[in-house]
Amino acid sequence: MEEWELILLLKQGSKDAFTALYKQYWKQVYNFSRLYLISADAAEEVVQEVFIKIWETREFLREDDHFKGLLFIITRNLIFNRHRKNVNEDFYKVTVLAALEEPYDVEEEIDAHNLQEYIDRLIDELPPRRR
Repeated sequence: MEEWELILLLKQGSKDAFTALYKQYWKQVYNFSRLYLISADAAEEVVQEVFIKIWETREFLREDDHFKGLLFIITRNLIFNRHRKNVNEDFYKVTVLAALEEPYDVEEEIDAHNLQEYIDRLIDELPPRRR
């Protein structure tokens, strides 16, 4: 069966057409994912996410579009989103760890605040010219 026929059937909700497209393209999506992801498990997750997206948006597919190109665009976007999420999580972890490593002394903060108030009062008591 031609790809465009499978897509037409997929748009109508055919699970057999979906399975045929999955069997035809899953390995290519997986190999593409492995170029950018270290873990085989992560690549497998991306493959699953790609085909879930295809199933969820099947009504919007056009049988005259390049299906393989669409798969790789979806794959690329999912991989970029994973990397962005990992960078944000890593930054958060580093920030939290850095905050935990630096001791924060509340008493020292209060002493500094009290000292600042005392200095401000002394300056206010000086004649205008000496201030």
